[in-house]
Amino acid sequence: MKQFENIYYFFGSEKLDPDQFIKDVFMKNTETPKTETDPKVFQKIIINVDSRQKGFIYNYNKIDYEFLYSCHKVKFDETVYRVTMTLKYTNNKERAAYAFSKLINDIKRAKEDKFNMILIKDSLSIYYTKRLYSKLALYERSIRALITAIFIPAYKDTWTEKLKDSLDKDIKGNKRERLELALEELDLSDFESILFDQRLNINVENYYMVFELQKIEFLTKEELISIILENKPISLWDKQISKYATIENAEKRMQKIRDLRNKIAHNKTFTDRNYRNLKEELNYIIPKINEAEMKILKSHDRETIIQTIKHISELASSLQLPHIETINKMNNSMKQLQKNIINPAERIQNLLKGILKNEHGEIDESINEETDDEND
Repeated sequence: MKQFENIYYFFGSEKLDPDQFIKDVFMKNTETPKTETDPKVFQKIIINVDSRQKGFIYNYNKIDYEFLYSCHKVKFDETVYRVTMTLKYTNNKERAAYAFSKLINDIKRAKEDKFNMILIKDSLSIYYTKRLYSKLALYERSIRALITAIFIPAYKDTWTEKLKDSLDKDIKGNKRERLELALEELDLSDFESILFDQRLNINVENYYMVFELQKIEFLTKEELISIILENKPISLWDKQISKYATIENAEKRMQKIRDLRNKIAHNKTFTDRNYRNLKEELNYIIPKINEAEMKILKSHDRETIIQTIKHISELASSLQLPHIETINKMNNSMKQLQKNIINPAERIQNLLKGILKNEHGEIDESINEETDDEND
């Protein structure tokens, strides 16, 4: 049979009897049940493995588990005991873990202030943290991907300099290390600072421009109020991400995930409640972060295509007069394309193919057909 095993010190200022205490907690009702379905009475079978180890059958959610325990006095001191608890199971490890957690919680509630209970071996916490390790890794990588989706396409080689504006710490390393490994030097609290700390858009360089100081005397009260409100402190999340991510209470959720993740990182007791809470939060937030990342990347793509179309339009406008009819058709096609971008990469590719393919300066009519279909 498989098993979970936890080891504790039971100690107090007065004489202890851990064996009798455990029996009192789980074996108070030793009488025969009045009916076979009496829910108030556990099936209790005393199991004497050897002179020091005892046990019984513990029932959780209508499943019986074999529970064994042993109590060893430390240096013949009857106020300090080393207590080993083992729960044996045959299958469904997660369900058995919940059963063992419930049993230990029953003991903790029953002991009240009678003695202290210190954990020194914790197979439950190890099991729960192993189950969540891959999800935590995916979560942290998803946060990094979200941040880079905002900064790298927009700023490229200067993206870490722009990132520093959203982070109150220096990014270490040489230029290549900063460009390639910057986010690996940061932890979850740094990511939360980047995403949620509120910062002003105003600095020494843009102060006069933002507040239009040269004509401030001529601005109305409403215009001044509008300028002030538009330049209030704002977080990166509210400014750029919230329109792509539908995450309720995003900052609180991420703080909760970080707190639980830190319990794992520092090898603290990780209960079944911690496990369920963290698993639930990760399952909720990871897909939403990934979805927001893809939406942001698509918005970058769309902006790039629009700027490309604008550039081609300006280039076409500089052609000589005999091509005016071709120019008009090109401009009309590009304007329609800009309004109805569904697959921008494919549309601009088709547009350029049409221009390059026709040696007589006539626009490929398939472009107009595509835009007409979109209007339909």
